[in-house]
Amino acid sequence: MSFLYLLPTWLIIVLEIVVFVVPAVGGHMIVRRLVPHPYLAKHNEITGFVLAIVGVIYAVLLAFVVIIAWESYDQASNVAQAEVAAASDLDRFSQTYMDPQRSQLRAEIARYARLMEDEEWPAMQKGEQSAAALASADRIGDLTVAMIDADPRPRVAIHNVVTGALRSFLDSRRTRLDENSEGIPTSLWIGLVIGAMITISFTYLFGAEDFRLQLVVTGLLATLVAVMFSMVIALDYPYRGYTAISSDIWEHVR
Repeated sequence: MSFLYLLPTWLIIVLEIVVFVVPAVGGHMIVRRLVPHPYLAKHNEITGFVLAIVGVIYAVLLAFVVIIAWESYDQASNVAQAEVAAASDLDRFSQTYMDPQRSQLRAEIARYARLMEDEEWPAMQKGEQSAAALASADRIGDLTVAMIDADPRPRVAIHNVVTGALRSFLDSRRTRLDENSEGIPTSLWIGLVIGAMITISFTYLFGAEDFRLQLVVTGLLATLVAVMFSMVIALDYPYRGYTAISSDIWEHVR
């Protein structure tokens, strides 16, 4: 489904609605032709009761997945902010050290921030990372260690703060890349699709007097499921698509 993240969000929603509504309504029309209305109407009480139970179970499952996707998106946003904050801290605390190590580190942090906007974020839209950004992150680590080692002053406290900022920076970067490569498992997607098919199919077994009204109900239910699926897709990979976390957060560092 990677191609979906190249499309605008509104187009994803439209495609999802078409994919769900057309087969749902078409299947309902076929079932009504094969099974007469009087036969279905005799079992409306049982069908309605079971449909209510199935609908609640699926609604809970779908809502649970949406919440998981949103929490994952929010966590990814926090991780990206933490990486920016750690880079800013490294730049700020490096000013208390001496040249040339200080200037080299600050220049590399500025270069890394530019790479985030120009290369890393576009690469993450495809599930990849920038080789130049990886090399820059490694160089920031090397320059930070060299800067601390070159300081003749016994400043253990400030050295620990700088080391902690470096660790946070590298950990946040690694977590960000991991989150961009791991989405909702395929098995869960399969379960959601099968659950949607079963839930929508139960509307076929209900025998309403006005079949056109029943088709509208089936279409609306399929539309609701499609919109929920679109939300999950939009939030599944936080750094991809038109709802992706923006690289503008690196403007602060630059």
